[in-house]
Amino acid sequence: MLFIVGGSPCQDLTGAGPAGGRYGFCGPRSNAVFVAPVLLRVLSRHRPDATIHAVLDSVQSMQPAYKGAIARALGLQPEDVAAVGSN
Repeated sequence: MLFIVGGSPCQDLTGAGPAGGRYGFCGPRSNAVFVAPVLLRVLSRHRPDATIHAVLDSVQSMQPAYKGAIARALGLQPEDVAAVGSN
C-alpha cells in the first residue's frame, strides 16, 4: 500500500489570493498542483500490484473550475472531492 500526501500552494486558485483566483493554473505558485496526479499515474504503471491512496490539501474557497480540473486529473468527479476546514 502506497500513500501520497501533499498539497500545492493555492493562492492562485482561490478568491482569497492576491489576484482573487484569476491567475489559476498559470500563477507562479500553482505549478506544483498536478504533481500528485502525475505521480499517481507513474506509480500505477510501475507498481500495478500496489494499492495507492492520495490525500491532498486544499481549501474550501477554491474556485469550482479549478477544483473540477484537479478532480478530473485524479480520475475523480468534482462532486467526489471534499474540502474540509475552517476559514
